[in-house]
Amino acid sequence: MKAVFLKRPGELETRDIPEPECGPDMVKVRIKEVGLCGSDVHYFNHGRVGKNVVVSPHILGHESSGIVTETGKKVRGLQVGHRVSIEPGVPCRACKECLTGYYNLCKQVVFMGAPPNPGTFREYVVHDPLFVHTIPDTVTFTQGALVEPLSVAYNVFSNLPGAAGGTILIIGAGPIGLAGVEMAMALGVGRLLTADVDPRRLEKARELGADRVFNPAGKEFETLVEDIPELEDVDHVIEASGSEAGIRLAINAAGRKGKLALVGMGSDEISIPYMPIIRKEIRLFGTYRYANAYPSVIRLLTHGNVKGEPWVTHRFSLDDLDKGFAAANDKQSFALKIMIEL
Repeated sequence: MKAVFLKRPGELETRDIPEPECGPDMVKVRIKEVGLCGSDVHYFNHGRVGKNVVVSPHILGHESSGIVTETGKKVRGLQVGHRVSIEPGVPCRACKECLTGYYNLCKQVVFMGAPPNPGTFREYVVHDPLFVHTIPDTVTFTQGALVEPLSVAYNVFSNLPGAAGGTILIIGAGPIGLAGVEMAMALGVGRLLTADVDPRRLEKARELGADRVFNPAGKEFETLVEDIPELEDVDHVIEASGSEAGIRLAINAAGRKGKLALVGMGSDEISIPYMPIIRKEIRLFGTYRYANAYPSVIRLLTHGNVKGEPWVTHRFSLDDLDKGFAAANDKQSFALKIMIEL
């Protein structure tokens, strides 16, 4: 089968490798589409994300959909021909986090595409059937792959009970931020504000339903409030940019007793306003990946409550994966979400 390896930062190599064998308690999936994630781009550019380092040729990719081509004899519920979305992280199912339902925090999770675990920029994968979810014919393979980033947003709102009817500010209108916009609209928030420094991303957020969009670059919070008085009445904030400036804005904008969800990946250490957190009793928390979200997100896609596909700006074949990474690194291309088709 065909697979694309990251040999070293900035260099890919296509290889013909044996198809993986399907064990008695596994399923084999022919990959159809893979979304190019920001973490894939970071691995491509730098060879590492945090403590995860590419030390030998490695297959990236984890936002995936496909068709079941083989099932082990112990597998029930999945059949050859089923269209599926693949949840990339398989936890240990024995630690405290797994046993209390928070398997996204499992320290032993095997996550596709994160070294040393091979990802899905290849024609076939073998995966644990508990983390292979069927999708109906009305859900496209693109949407099936985008269940992954949509699940990240779903997890954010799972930690924001009572968000419906309130005013939400989403900072950062990349794929995760736009997934948040879609989830906010599905939830029925009262008012949705979105901030980003790219006017093209802001326009996409507006198209998806944001009530007010704005560019905060170079402006003090007090100046922003003069133009956008709604910023003084924000119930909850979702910070999806990972930038220090974005987090500072989030803290200043969060209302009294408001919740601030940090989901954007950024630097290990930053400088933030401290006293506003105390004075306003802001509930600040991080959200990491997702747990038990795929079935709910697939249901939302099935009923048209969220769509995912409006963020897709580029498509490439697996043979042209290098062009996908080039587009992702070209700020002039406005590569919002890139899909790789197999």
